[in-house]
Amino acid sequence: MKILAFSFYFPPHGGPGALRPLKLLKYSAPLGAEGVVVAGAEDDYSVIDGSLCAEIPEEFLVLRTPKGADPLRFIRKKMSNKIHAPSSDLIFLPDNKVWWPRPASRLGEIALPEADIVWATCPPFSAGVSARKAAKELGVPLVLDFRDSWTRNPNRKRLPFTHRFINNYIAKKTCSSASLITCAYESIAEEMRELAPNARIEVIPNGFDTEDLPKSPPPISPDAPLRICYLGTIYPDLNYPMPLLRAMRKFDDVKLTVVGRYPDKFIEDVNDLGLSDRFDLKGYRPHREALDICSEHDVLLLYIDNRPLNTGQITSKTYEYIGLGRPILACIPQRGEAEMLLEGIPNAIIADTDNEDAIATALDRIRKEKYSGNMTIAAPPEKFSRKALAERWFELVKEAYSLS
Repeated sequence: MKILAFSFYFPPHGGPGALRPLKLLKYSAPLGAEGVVVAGAEDDYSVIDGSLCAEIPEEFLVLRTPKGADPLRFIRKKMSNKIHAPSSDLIFLPDNKVWWPRPASRLGEIALPEADIVWATCPPFSAGVSARKAAKELGVPLVLDFRDSWTRNPNRKRLPFTHRFINNYIAKKTCSSASLITCAYESIAEEMRELAPNARIEVIPNGFDTEDLPKSPPPISPDAPLRICYLGTIYPDLNYPMPLLRAMRKFDDVKLTVVGRYPDKFIEDVNDLGLSDRFDLKGYRPHREALDICSEHDVLLLYIDNRPLNTGQITSKTYEYIGLGRPILACIPQRGEAEMLLEGIPNAIIADTDNEDAIATALDRIRKEKYSGNMTIAAPPEKFSRKALAERWFELVKEAYSLS
């Protein structure tokens, strides 16, 4: 099956936005998937992980649009440490890649006019706009994939009425053109059932790739201080773990490693709380190296704050943590999707994300389990392997094609 794929983020880009499409194509290629991936220019995204390029299946040709599809590139040059720019949604709709759809769709139409399916993974939601244009031009089914919500995204600023109207219009126009939409978690699926009532909606969660996991992770030692690891970006205004930092002050034997990007504010707060000697800030690392670092720690930290709509969020690192099998300290909203997922993981310890005392209690429980030698490493469930999920995804894509 020939797939014309639109994914703005694709290796050597790093991060979750590149990992999901890479793994879906990597494991569907041996089953008969082939085609072209249209991606953003390498320089149009600052997170680079060249190690992922070795996993791109030879069945897919990767083409990139010319540099400059990101309207914020001028700002990024002057503010190289800027991690998040949510205010751009007040200017660009559906997102700050609004310059990308025209050159991307045209490039894809020329590169693979014989495509059987046009597919896009979002965000950026402009990828969906690109794919809709190409699918209409080529006269083939449109398949969409969503890692985040389009119109109910907790990480986006609440838009003014006119902006919401335009954004919802673009979302409905794009999604209602699809025959199949896959979603990373259930709350996105609920949104898509409203935007595209005639499309087939399925949940294909994120997962872990067994090939990425360390072959011989070290055992948990009861004779050393408690070492916690956080994987991913810490944003200055989203999912910021201040209650955890305050809870750490109650114990002098708890250390935290951050493998990912972080704002200057984080360093300032760590210093102000007198915790600087208990933090190891490693910055962004290649994917497998990052997982290796995680596997050397006792506990893996998940933090999702209590902002409205966040109860429906499950970050992709959650599945990486599950794959690693080490205990998880989950500071997450009560009765949210992440909690329901982790209730099935035997060594996950859950605390209300805004409750400093609850987090401190969880830390104390973890400390006692570690020092008594009772910490366990759990076997990862096969249903969350990237390979199994990609096989399921490709079956759905083939069904969408057969029904067209």
